[in-house]
Amino acid sequence: MLVLCPKRLRDNWTLYRANDRRNILAADRFNYDVLNHTDLSRGTGASGDIDLRHVDWGNYDLAGIDDFEVVAFLVIVHAPDLSNAETA
Repeated sequence: MLVLCPKRLRDNWTLYRANDRRNILAADRFNYDVLNHTDLSRGTGASGDIDLRHVDWGNYDLAGIDDFEVVAFLVIVHAPDLSNAETA
């Protein structure tokens, strides 16, 4: 799973993947990556502990978005790409 959120909310999401006493969901052993919405337009650099050069974008089965501004960004920036996508 991929979680997209603004940088200011990153710590809210990374806590629930950590072995941390504050993680009330530790027993569930969640496995997901956290990226910022601006990382979608970058091919290099780092986002937290993730090197964007090595991300296999096709490996994500589900994406969660934690911010209305991110949704608006995706619609405005990536909507033209979706109209040209091939359907299976």
